[in-house]
Parts: sequence; C-alpha cells; structure tokens
Amino acid sequence: MPTTNYMQRAPRHDHGWLIPDPLLNKELGIPDACSKCHTGQPVEWSIAAVEKWYGDRMETRQRRRARAIAAVQSDSPGGLAAALALWPEEDLPIWRATLLEVVARHAGDPKVFDLAKAALGDPHPAVRASAVRTLGRSAESTSSLSPLLNDPSRVVRIEAAWALSAQLGENSPARRELDEYLGLWLDQPGGRLQRGQDFAHRGMLSEAAAEMSTAAAWDPHSPGIRQSLGLVLAQLGQIDPAAVNLARAADLLSDDAAAAFDAGLALAEAGRAKDAERYLRAAVDRDPGFHRAWYNLGLILAEEERLGDAAEALRRAEQLAPGVKDYPAALAGVLQRLGDSAGARAAAERAAGIPSTSSPQQPLLRQK
Repeated sequence: MPTTNYMQRAPRHDHGWLIPDPLLNKELGIPDACSKCHTGQPVEWSIAAVEKWYGDRMETRQRRRARAIAAVQSDSPGGLAAALALWPEEDLPIWRATLLEVVARHAGDPKVFDLAKAALGDPHPAVRASAVRTLGRSAESTSSLSPLLNDPSRVVRIEAAWALSAQLGENSPARRELDEYLGLWLDQPGGRLQRGQDFAHRGMLSEAAAEMSTAAAWDPHSPGIRQSLGLVLAQLGQIDPAAVNLARAADLLSDDAAAAFDAGLALAEAGRAKDAERYLRAAVDRDPGFHRAWYNLGLILAEEERLGDAAEALRRAEQLAPGVKDYPAALAGVLQRLGDSAGARAAAERAAGIPSTSSPQQPLLRQK
C-alpha cells in the first residue's frame, strides 16, 4: 500500500484497502501502489497494464466516488449532481456520512437540503450527525434539528446542540452537555477556538474574542484562528486589530482568494487604502474571476483618484457578472468623473435595467 507522510515526519501505509488505480493518480493526483513500486515507468505505463489485466472491472464505485468528490471540492460543473447521484447506491454508512459532508458546502441547494433532512432519520448515528452538520448551515433547519437534541447517540446530540447553540436555555440538558463537551479540550488552541465560536453564536462577542485571542497566542500560525478572531473583532468595531488578524490569515493562506478579499475589506475599513489595494489585488490574482474583489478594488482606486485604473477594475467586475447592478452603477460615477459623459450614460442605463435585488453584499466588512 502507498504511504503518506503525516505530521511531516511519519510515513504510514494506507489502510483503506483500496484498489490501486493509476488512472486516478493521473487525473486527481491520488497515490497508487503501482506507480509507487514501478518508479522507473510513467503513470501511463501503469494505466495501460491495469487496463490490459482488468479492463472494465476498473470502472468501480471507488472511481466514481473519487471523481465526484473531487468535482464538488473544485466546484467543477456537474460535480454536485455527480455526488448526489451516488447516494441511492451507497450502502456503507461511513460513505453516506462522507457524501453529506462533501455536499454540505451546497446546503442552500434544495436537493441537498432535502437529502440531509431525510438523512436525519438514518439508522446510523454517523449519517445523522453529518445530516445535522449540513442542515446547521441553514436558518430554515431549526424545527428539523430540535428533535435531535434528544437523539440516543451523544455525537448527534452534540452536533444538534452546536447548530442550535444560540437557542439553548442556559440550564437546559443540551446546554450542559455541550458545555461539558467544549470544556474537554480547553488546553488546546482548537478547544479555545471552538468555545470562542460558541460564544460568538450566542452573541457574547467579548467572551468570544478573549477565547480566540488565547487560541491565537498559543498557535500564532493558524489561519483559521486568525480569521475567526478577525471577524469577531470586526463585529466588536475593533477594525484595526481585525484587519491585522485577517491580513495574517491571508498571508498564511497564500492561495486563498476569499481570505485576501476579507483582509482587503478590513484594511479598507481601517483606512489603510494602500494595504487594502494590495490584498484585493492578491484576491484577483489568486482568482481572476472573483468579481466582488474587482468591484471593491475599483472602489478603493476611485477613492485614491486613480480613476483610469478604477474604471478598468469595475469593467472587469461587470464583465464577469453582468447581472449585478452595483458594478455598472459604480462605473458610471467613475466615468463621469473622467469626463466620459457618453460612457457614464451607457453604464447608468445598463445599471437601470438591472433589478436592485441583484446587488452584491455591501463592501464594508461589518456589513458583509
């Protein structure tokens, strides 16, 4: 079996007992035992050998799972549909639970919502727990999750309590059980972070910031802790330290466009226009199709009186998302300031033809 290095220093063999599949190695970068052994041959050699020996028998459920999960995780077209299509044939509880975790990022999709709601009645607690986590992302799930506070499995009760934390009575059995669980690992940064998140869910922002600050002091290189702390500080109106933490998270997540975007918004709100521009440019460098980042970059450049660059950024935003009213509206204002009355009029007309409900979220972090 192929080995994977854990904790950067511990090579361990894969105990999944999966069928070695060099085709998945080529397509998705999944290690396979064939290529690990025949290091002198290209992966295509292993693919040809496997196809010669096994033919159509390699078209396994394992291969379909891997492709579908990779497609969902990379937001590829058809990925969600492929993952949902696996559900009816999936007889292993751990894989039903895994599929729910994979599609949870699309919890707002009616098909995902309905699937997770139905899975609340699954006989296996791992599946019910995953269903709770998926539905916990939706405000419409409260009535569905409340009965799970009395589930016979503790893991399901804890997940339900976490999702409904803001609604639990202070002395309720669910609140006491959740607090007991959260108290089990307060000697770890992750434990402090999780308790801080629970405080934030309940609107106890000062207490949340204190817990997350402790977590950040214990693990200063965790981007997740920095992001959570930055967002809580922003809600408290402490914009400068919020911006510092979100910028640090973006630096640690060097390929994450959303992290750079959040940092850019916070820095803009803190009045640090040059730094805000730098992070917003990082966001569009990491994801050239990130139209909200182009829009906010355009706003920053306009404030800096760099009107030509601002117009170009706003044009990019509109090209990427022509149905968003704010983009041509902002462009019209910039073009007017540039003296381009005809261009400004055309952009204003395009904006007027778009319903107001299509506007993006507000650019300021506290309104995000």
